[in-house]
Amino acid sequence: ARRSLDQAKFATDVFDSVPVALSMRDLEGRYLFANRQWERYYGHQREQVIGTSPRSRASTKEADALLGMDRSAIEAGPGVTLPPMDFQLRERRYLQTRTAMADSQGKLLGVLTASIDTTERYTMEQQLALEQRRSALVVRAAGLGILDWDGVTRTAYYSPRFKEILRYAPDTDTSAWPEYFDLVHPEDRPWVYDKFRGHIMGKGPEGAQ
Repeated sequence: ARRSLDQAKFATDVFDSVPVALSMRDLEGRYLFANRQWERYYGHQREQVIGTSPRSRASTKEADALLGMDRSAIEAGPGVTLPPMDFQLRERRYLQTRTAMADSQGKLLGVLTASIDTTERYTMEQQLALEQRRSALVVRAAGLGILDWDGVTRTAYYSPRFKEILRYAPDTDTSAWPEYFDLVHPEDRPWVYDKFRGHIMGKGPEGAQ
């Protein structure tokens, strides 16, 4: 009995140490377990939620979504982790995975959910997408040809206007195009390359730093 208690305490300490919110609900949707990170994420003490359903705290729509994802995990079978899914609860967003758990005899016990708070990342992605749309509008309005060159993969993105400048259709597939510098006239190539490299490697006000 003492050994079993020690093993249970060890398992709880391990679950509480991970930076992922873990919870488990039974086949009826009632909480069986929640770790410390789950408490931090969702603002509830686990002692208060064990034995209860999400319906006692979340809206009908939110609870239906949670329990619906639980059913999908149960239908997938024990030990099968479903692909990560985005879930929004009030003003926060989470990336969740679900796995149906079974005992040593294969009897289903419930669904283990692992959650990561992605609110800040999602906000940054939305802001970045907005800035990209604004930049695209400016580029189109100015009629500029834009080259976006990745020095690590040595790949390039050519804007539709850039393709038109080179006498190609705006929707031309450029995946088979040679490296950008190979498109430059041979007489101009050394000068263009030197200026390009000087800008990338420069440390002064004219450099990319």
